[in-house]
Amino acid sequence: SQCAQSPRGILAYHDKQLAEALREKGGVQTHAWTLLQSALTEVLSSGEWLKLWDHILSNDASYIYYATVAFMVYFRASIISAEKEEELQMFFRRSSALDIGTVIRLAYSLQASTPPALMVPTQPFQPLQADRTYAFFKNGPQGEADTQLEQQDRLRAEEEALMRRRQIVEEIELQTAALKSVQRQDVERTAAAEAAGQGTSGALDGRQQLQAMEEALRVQSEQVDDEIREAKLKHIQEMQRAYAQQQQQQREAHEKEKERLKGEIRERAEAMQREIQRKLEDEKIRSMESQAQRQLWTMQEEAEHAARTERLRQGIQNRVAEIEHARVSSLAKWKMEEEEEELKRAYEKAKRDRFVKLEEELATQLEAESVVIEQQARSEAELLKLNHERNLQRISEQM
Repeated sequence: SQCAQSPRGILAYHDKQLAEALREKGGVQTHAWTLLQSALTEVLSSGEWLKLWDHILSNDASYIYYATVAFMVYFRASIISAEKEEELQMFFRRSSALDIGTVIRLAYSLQASTPPALMVPTQPFQPLQADRTYAFFKNGPQGEADTQLEQQDRLRAEEEALMRRRQIVEEIELQTAALKSVQRQDVERTAAAEAAGQGTSGALDGRQQLQAMEEALRVQSEQVDDEIREAKLKHIQEMQRAYAQQQQQQREAHEKEKERLKGEIRERAEAMQREIQRKLEDEKIRSMESQAQRQLWTMQEEAEHAARTERLRQGIQNRVAEIEHARVSSLAKWKMEEEEEELKRAYEKAKRDRFVKLEEELATQLEAESVVIEQQARSEAELLKLNHERNLQRISEQM
């Protein structure tokens, strides 16, 4: 149907892997119709369903298809991991925990990114008429409608037969009352005639007429009784047929329910077996994980022990190196100190030598300077003497 084709096209366009997984386990159309035929009431809680339908009714009618596909995409991992079609059938008929807000946002995202060519044209929602009358609905289940019409026709026929029987009974009662009145009048006339001494021919005629009327009423009453008996028999037969049909339907429903329960029990047993197997595998995995964790801890302890040993060895080596370095440093320091002392002694000796040499040079210089000073003093004395003589000669010349 078109209702199931639209979700198939949308899902194949947006998620080919999920569409392929559903195709292998019953088909997208089958599982989409399972959701659509219940209007998603079987898979959502009351609050979730009301929230989703607020958006469905406030959008185009095609939004319900996007919501159906969004529900499938939301449970993508669970659907792909299902092994059988029966598991998916059970999954799409029971409620699962979900975030309805995420499903709604995903439906809007699918609606915005889906090409219009993939959608079947839909009509927008129409409000009900103001006079509270519903539009003619012609797409309902025909078999159920035919059954309802047959029941209405049968009830109408029974009502008409009952009305006819009531009418006949009323006519018989009227005729009986009239017959009793005639009998009473005939008795009165017979009594009056006997009292008057008249003949009995009139009385005989009256009795014959009464007998004929009684016979006619008896025949008519028997006919009415036969009709009532036939109607009752027909009604009983119809009730028996309806009861037999109902019993057959109940037996079929019981068989279907029994098969469904057997299937559900089988599915639950298989699911339980898978759950047990999964738990065993989980326990085995946990045991392997525990063993691996213990091995990892052992490896970590060995690595930490090796690291501690290496740190200890490195510390010892560093300490030995520090001691050796301190020894070498001390030796070098001592050597430097000895060299400094040697240099200091050499410097002091050189200094003393320089002082002696300087003293000698100073004494020589002082001696030379004293000679120079003495010569300079003699030269200055001679110059003064010459200058004095010159001044005296100049004075004498002037005089």
